[in-house]
Amino acid sequence: MPKYTHIKFAGIKYFTKNIMLRQIMVLTFAFICLNHIYSQPKPDSFKLKSQQIVKKDKEASLPAISLKEGKAYVKGKVYGYNPESNSLIRVTRDHPIMNEPDVIIDKISRNGEFFMEVPILSNSTWLFVSDYYMENLLLSPGDTCCIYIDANQITDLNKFDARKRDYVDTKYIRFGGAFAQVNNDLNDLHFLVNTVGLFGFKNEYDNSDLYKEHILSTLNKSLKEFLSKNISQQTKELITINLRQQAMRSLVNSNALLENPLNKGDLSTPVVDLDYFSFLEELNINSPYSFYGRFFQDIIYECMSIEEKLMPLGELINKREMPMKALNEDAIKRQKDYLSRVLKENSGPAFDLLEVLNFTSKIRQDMSLDEWEIESLKQLKEPVYYDYIIEKNKLLSSHLKVFKEKSTASLFDATTEKDNYFENILSLNEDNVIMLTYWSMGCIPCHTANNYIEPLKVNYINKKLVFLYLTDEYFLYPAWENQSVQIQGIHYRLNKKQIEYVKSKFGMANGTPGFLVFDKKGECIFNQSGYSEYAVKDIFDTIDKELSNKRYPILIQ
Repeated sequence: MPKYTHIKFAGIKYFTKNIMLRQIMVLTFAFICLNHIYSQPKPDSFKLKSQQIVKKDKEASLPAISLKEGKAYVKGKVYGYNPESNSLIRVTRDHPIMNEPDVIIDKISRNGEFFMEVPILSNSTWLFVSDYYMENLLLSPGDTCCIYIDANQITDLNKFDARKRDYVDTKYIRFGGAFAQVNNDLNDLHFLVNTVGLFGFKNEYDNSDLYKEHILSTLNKSLKEFLSKNISQQTKELITINLRQQAMRSLVNSNALLENPLNKGDLSTPVVDLDYFSFLEELNINSPYSFYGRFFQDIIYECMSIEEKLMPLGELINKREMPMKALNEDAIKRQKDYLSRVLKENSGPAFDLLEVLNFTSKIRQDMSLDEWEIESLKQLKEPVYYDYIIEKNKLLSSHLKVFKEKSTASLFDATTEKDNYFENILSLNEDNVIMLTYWSMGCIPCHTANNYIEPLKVNYINKKLVFLYLTDEYFLYPAWENQSVQIQGIHYRLNKKQIEYVKSKFGMANGTPGFLVFDKKGECIFNQSGYSEYAVKDIFDTIDKELSNKRYPILIQ
């Protein structure tokens, strides 16, 4: 007995025993369905995507912070994308543990799509940077942030200011996925452009108390304005955290605090008193929610030197000119003690991060951790600190081992020699052209210059050219040794007077990097302050001419 066919079609049920009729009805049903699908707006359209975004509860608060290594995902599409532009997408922030820039980059594909995996420790604010859009972005571990950009509204990409976004409809960009409501709110508010420079230091205050009053007044005014907008509760909380951190970062900034007394020549009055730092407690820096902000680590890093900021300016200047001392437990205890006096408590995220930043500062200087430092990490409440830093420490140790085994660099600590020891250095390298680099391990342009120059050295193998590097004794010997073995050449560590002798004799500027070129007779034929690729080209043009014995005017820049 043939089975009945049961088809639900437009709300009406049909039953039939006829096989041919059943097939006709199925084909008719399929045709109508396909016609319905293809008559809809194209799914690959910005309008449809933006309409699909569902707003969540506007009254929900930000979730509690949980520190754990993970990944956030950023994906999206630029509608109307021109593949010839070869545009990039960047997501960036300073790493909360390492306190150095984290930059994730992806190239937009030809169809306008992009996708990034972002290593992340907690829910946190990042900066999204592209030719089409630049704004703060809230990301969360394990979740995806979807971004849809309508580039058809941008008439001239070369002249478009992605931060201001002043002539396009605000909703030319829409967010989906995790924290979509917050990210849409930040875009609609133009939060970045309206807060950049908001707490910038103006050198017009007679004392630090007036400066503090100005910053906190600006903060309260800005919060009142932003929080009055029709935005979600989560956005209000995130804005509060980030604005407070921007204000605190300005208030603890060493340069801002020192500039006024320095300009006045007041070297005997303490820069600030302990009460000055009361804003750290008032603005709740010791809350776990501080990890939501972009600048938590910047603020805590400055809190490592609260004691220094209580010194008279003259004493502080002298202290900072002295060579660094090795990290020890007592130093960390003192830092925590001063922070405790300010916060009126002695534990919490701020205290743990302060300790962590001491250890990672050492790793950033290419120095491996000691046993007592590793043991201290084990005692911290959050296991992610130990896991993350120990892995970094292992990678550093392995990296240094490889370099030390294959390095051809020669290292000399001449800090106990006479003030004019540089004359001996020149005589040891006579009959060679010398390229001298004066650098500092704390100088980012110096590292950029070294990295740019290093691969060029292969062109001068077996030629009478010596790469000579001078640095002072401010940084610890192990840091100098570990960084210098990674740079081919002859390295000298000099004391302050020896460095001053070189700078004075050859008219070198105070800053780093500085470059000199000496001919085979030991005469300086090139003097350049600061780094650029153009400067490096001039340096090697000078070297090439000298090696080929072509004479030319002396270049002093």
